[in-house]
Amino acid sequence: MQFAVCSVTHMVNFSIFHTAKSKLYWGVLLVWICFMVRGLFYTVMVPMWEGFDEYVHFAYIQQIVHAGGLPVSSDPISKELEESLKLVPTPWELQNTDPSLTSHDRYWNLTKEERERREAGLLGMPRSWSVQKSEGARKIYEAQQPPLYYWLMSVPLRAASGLTLPARAFLIRLLSLLLASLAIPAGFLLSKKIWRNEPFALGITALISIMPGLMTDICRVGNDSLALLLYTVMVYAALLFFEKPRLRTRGLLLACSLGMGLITKAYFLTAVPALAVLVLINLRRQKGQNLLVRGGVVFVVAGMISAWWYMRNHMLTGTWSGLMQDVSLKNISFVDLFRKIPEVDWVNAFKSTLLSHIWFGNWSFLQVRSWMYRVYQYMGALALIGFLIYWVRSFFRRLPQTLPSPGSVLILFSFYGFFCLGISYHVLMTFMANNSSSSAGWYFYALIFPQTLLIMVGLAILLPSKIHKYLIPAATLSFGLLDIYTVHFISIPYYVGLIQHKANGSLETFYLSRIQDIGIWKIFTRMSWDEPFSGPLAAMMIWICYLVATGILFVISLRIMRRQNLESLDTQ
Repeated sequence: MQFAVCSVTHMVNFSIFHTAKSKLYWGVLLVWICFMVRGLFYTVMVPMWEGFDEYVHFAYIQQIVHAGGLPVSSDPISKELEESLKLVPTPWELQNTDPSLTSHDRYWNLTKEERERREAGLLGMPRSWSVQKSEGARKIYEAQQPPLYYWLMSVPLRAASGLTLPARAFLIRLLSLLLASLAIPAGFLLSKKIWRNEPFALGITALISIMPGLMTDICRVGNDSLALLLYTVMVYAALLFFEKPRLRTRGLLLACSLGMGLITKAYFLTAVPALAVLVLINLRRQKGQNLLVRGGVVFVVAGMISAWWYMRNHMLTGTWSGLMQDVSLKNISFVDLFRKIPEVDWVNAFKSTLLSHIWFGNWSFLQVRSWMYRVYQYMGALALIGFLIYWVRSFFRRLPQTLPSPGSVLILFSFYGFFCLGISYHVLMTFMANNSSSSAGWYFYALIFPQTLLIMVGLAILLPSKIHKYLIPAATLSFGLLDIYTVHFISIPYYVGLIQHKANGSLETFYLSRIQDIGIWKIFTRMSWDEPFSGPLAAMMIWICYLVATGILFVISLRIMRRQNLESLDTQ
């Protein structure tokens, strides 16, 4: 932890906050550190391979390290990973494909001797197994993902080849968290650019840092951490570019973030039409042809960075994206595809995507009570109503100066709107390929800063001006309580064997009296058994630091509330 804090401090000294001479330099630094501390706790708390598709993402990196090239979806995982799945408690959802695996429920019902045998086997696996191919049926299906994140992570994984498998997995988790944390200063700049209010921008950053769903998404081996950083930087660069389209600085930042995003996640493809629409909308305001040429240069540079990947996909799979659903449906025409739109259960798709965005307990798909989801759904509905009112009032030029300008909000909405269309397309493809009307709500965390800013715009214009200063503290408290609840009443109890799934698949309710069954010390022992750098004492200390960091973020939001003095939205 000391190394992580020192690294953060060193980076901030050279960050853009130093050059911008921000008045809230130390506040941003404190939020950044709290984000890292909370993330460190999540990397320790969540068992190995419990993250979404985590072992497959790790297999992708491993293939680059040992084979020297990019994998294809038919490549098998390594023998090391195959054997590890037989030794560790595995996510509940994996039982659907392989009932022979030991879920968290079953693992803690094993004898102590059997668990110790498995632990010794996990730590004692020969390093040569990381090179050998598995003879099982598990494939590197995440080879469909663009390669930038995996190339980056292959460097430290190659350097750490002498460590045990749990140590290497923990290292990649930690570095993924570090990548994602860079979105904190970038997100602060984005928020400040939108709201033109530094305390409010800091409050937005603290709010996002306390969201448990975000931590679940980025504190694992997976490319979502890099996607969060690049999407945040890209939207900020777009704001700068459409304000003053300078190619050497702002245009280059926009082109590079878009190009690198396109070789990080396929959903960055939705940013291409979003930017094209923004260029067309801004033609008249930015001297028309000049902006058109400069916007074209941005697309060309982004294409030079990323086009090779999509050409490779087309050569290998016959599709541009290379995604599994697209490949399985490549012979279906667009006409036939869109004829299926009415058959999709769009209500269920919306509910499942929203549920898995608010909070989803990793690959075991743990969930909170339904009323908790409804609270956030209702607030989202209110924000949507307020957002519509915002656009009506902007049309009549009756917006108060304290709210973001329509031009900057349009940029956020363009990216977010086209991303939603992309998710809708994913729902359609998933329905066609798997007969399931659903998508992954955690994808939206790449746009968590634009999404939160848009929600705040909607709530600020809908609710009375007297309570505007309470928006940030109330939202921070809400997500903070959700975080504390999910950690202490769902995740930890499930991962250490205090609660299990019932026969109908739902999870048992956790009661504090169950702690007496194994004791607090054993809880931390079970939390840290597969973590190479933390025994029970270290896990307890990290847990305490996590609680302190969570409390600090809420205190920051309270102090911001005292500084907020937003003007009334009532027009004179």
